[in-house]
Amino acid sequence: MARIRDAQKTEQIYQATLELVLKQGFSGLKMADVAAQAGLATGTVYIYFKDKDELINQLYAYLKQKGVDAYSGGLDDEDSFKKSLRRLWKQFFNYNLERSAEVAFLEQYFRSPFLKSNSKKEGNTFFQPFLSLLERGQDEKKLILLLKYVKYNLWANQRMLDFIQEFCTDEQLNQEITSSFPTIRKTLLHIWGAESIWLIRLNGTSPTTWTWMDFQGTQAELRSVILENDQAWIDFVEAKDEKYFEDNFDFKTLDGTSYSSGRMEAIQHCMNHSTFHRGQLVTLLRQVGATKLPATDFIAYCRL
Repeated sequence: MARIRDAQKTEQIYQATLELVLKQGFSGLKMADVAAQAGLATGTVYIYFKDKDELINQLYAYLKQKGVDAYSGGLDDEDSFKKSLRRLWKQFFNYNLERSAEVAFLEQYFRSPFLKSNSKKEGNTFFQPFLSLLERGQDEKKLILLLKYVKYNLWANQRMLDFIQEFCTDEQLNQEITSSFPTIRKTLLHIWGAESIWLIRLNGTSPTTWTWMDFQGTQAELRSVILENDQAWIDFVEAKDEKYFEDNFDFKTLDGTSYSSGRMEAIQHCMNHSTFHRGQLVTLLRQVGATKLPATDFIAYCRL
């Protein structure tokens, strides 16, 4: 029957080994010396560890996990990336100061023949809290950029719509000009329709008909529904977390064809689509006599 190991004795053995390694290194370490340093019989040490190699490797694993727990505790997922990183670095620095003997052992182990490929791989987990936090920071940055992009879309559409409302008569709005959509109004309807249908798809429904081109409202009413939908995009992105945008979603096109796409990529596609057609609006407006059109470049928005 296997003897039950005493956690206190294990800690005594670990502490004794740590002290001896720091004094004389790994090569001169003997199990009998560890026993004497721990105040235990040599046979007792062999009950806990079959040889020096097992003792050193298990001490390494123990100290590594102890270190990770010491410097990574207390992090809050609700905190910002910057706040979490600042706290993690501070705790890591304090850990290195307060547990200098343990850190020195880990450094010696990394440079010793005891470091095998498996223990090296395990050792890399010592910095896993940093790696995980950096991954989170990258995800947060993507979400910040995505939110910035949908806010830019509202800003750019509003600038264009404000200019059209001030400059265009109903006749100019409906004047036939060669383009993807032959009038300014129909181009606006297409922008609105595409932005609407992609938002509906992301919310779990795939429309089977395109109804936006049938809108009969006034120029002011059209402006209002476009901007309301642009705000709905912002509200949608703000309500989701990073994980949501990492995943794919399933949808069907108007003809019933099924697709699966990344949510983030779909939003980027939709916003880019609107940018393309705003460029067409510029050309259409020049055709009806407009000059000094408002800048709607993304970089112009970023300067605000």
